[in-house]
Amino acid sequence: MAEESESVGGPQLNFPFAFGASFLRDHAGQIITDPRIALIEMVANGYDAGATQVSIGWPSSVGDPWSLEDNGTGMTPAEFSRRWKTLSYNRTQEQGELVEFPPGTSARKRLAFGRSGKGRHASFCFSDEYEVETWKSGQCITARVRLTSGGQEPFHCEVLRESTKAGHGTVVRGRADHGLLPDVEIRELIGAKFLVDPAFCVSVNGSRIDLLKLEALTTELIDVPNHGKIEILRLDAPAQDRTARAVI
Repeated sequence: MAEESESVGGPQLNFPFAFGASFLRDHAGQIITDPRIALIEMVANGYDAGATQVSIGWPSSVGDPWSLEDNGTGMTPAEFSRRWKTLSYNRTQEQGELVEFPPGTSARKRLAFGRSGKGRHASFCFSDEYEVETWKSGQCITARVRLTSGGQEPFHCEVLRESTKAGHGTVVRGRADHGLLPDVEIRELIGAKFLVDPAFCVSVNGSRIDLLKLEALTTELIDVPNHGKIEILRLDAPAQDRTARAVI
């Protein structure tokens, strides 16, 4: 029921703002409709958090659980609330263009992929609900995030618990209800996007992705005057999206 408010011209009706059921899919687009792009975005979240390692647990059957964990900076409860709940979060304005690395991490300058914060919705490509656990500066927060059918909010974020935890990092967990990709495709997809950065390691189901074993990698020998033969490695990315630029 609409609320009434008094004004100079008499009482007026104030209608609450609302979201349609398809708002988030329209807002995020292929990030939550194309599983290949969704997975790249999920790994890119770890990359932008200054992680040196991302571990993916990926199922072989629909309905089984998946997880993605990174050793990046993590987030405090306040940072999580700000970044996860803000639509079109402006990462460049609030965090800058360069990646912040965790304390004690020795890494060179890294340019962040994220700009609008839409990548955090990628988990919805695989299920309508997932959990996030993130920890930083001794503080840890675990939250459940789920799609809504519209109304006051396009997705609902419920804090399950807050606790203390040493170190830093983030893990996202969900269930592969749809959009399940085969293990071999995941390795090719991620390897072609990220493994040209030697400071960034990704593993799938406990096995590290090896750049030199990717099918998308081709080699060619060329003659260079006064130097001899040089081997050139070429990597063709299997998908083109906003993360297609070189990670160098």
